[in-house]
Amino acid sequence: LNNNTRRKKMALPKRIALVLFLALLWPAIVDTYPTRAGHCESGAQIGEASGGVHGREGSGSLEEGNFTVSVNGTILDGMQVLELVAGDNHAVIVEGGSEPFRGVLLRVSGINGEELQDSLEAVDSNTQRLPSTGEVSGFQSACAEDVAGLCHNSRLDKNSITTELMVQEDADILVEVTIVTNNDGGGRNDWYYGSYQVNVRVQSTNSTTNSTTGEDLSDGGGGDATEGNGTDTEGEGGNGEDEVASIGACKWYCSV
Repeated sequence: LNNNTRRKKMALPKRIALVLFLALLWPAIVDTYPTRAGHCESGAQIGEASGGVHGREGSGSLEEGNFTVSVNGTILDGMQVLELVAGDNHAVIVEGGSEPFRGVLLRVSGINGEELQDSLEAVDSNTQRLPSTGEVSGFQSACAEDVAGLCHNSRLDKNSITTELMVQEDADILVEVTIVTNNDGGGRNDWYYGSYQVNVRVQSTNSTTNSTTGEDLSDGGGGDATEGNGTDTEGEGGNGEDEVASIGACKWYCSV
């Protein structure tokens, strides 16, 4: 055999080994997203969406991972529904305890189909908004057209992220948060998930309540009371006229 043939035969095993190595590495390359969430699906779908790279079952709830989600300083617990005022900016903070995290997906959707695609604002240098152009997974991940999503923009360790939630109309909102504490690949990753309900309501401009007594101090209530008194006054006057008329009638009949 000539030298060229020998070189080709020697190189063949190396090529096979390289192909096998890339085949094993490829899921981690494809399914980890250090600068963007790989999906914007509802629920704890990261295990399926990542092809198992993040671990299909996850590590538990956010609370089990010592992570909290708060709105205007109130920690969401999944048991109570927090009510917010429509049209106001509400600070949403996701933070951990002693352990930092790397990846995060915060998803906001309407329980009754409300259109919330513009409800989140990225105010943190560690986050970015996902486009709401139709649900897509992968490097160009996007949320459904009526859903808002916010995610990490790097794999750097983070202790917290902050965003702002603002909705103009009445809405029943499902807030979902997924946190990845590492992205080493190979099914060894730790990730946590939590979901919470928040209701947004338009505040009535015609109703004002005394915070101490609970008494209705609205203009409408005062007006009704005033008019009611006026009606009572008119009623008293009316009774006097009826009494005079009765006396006159009595005199007429008595004189006949």
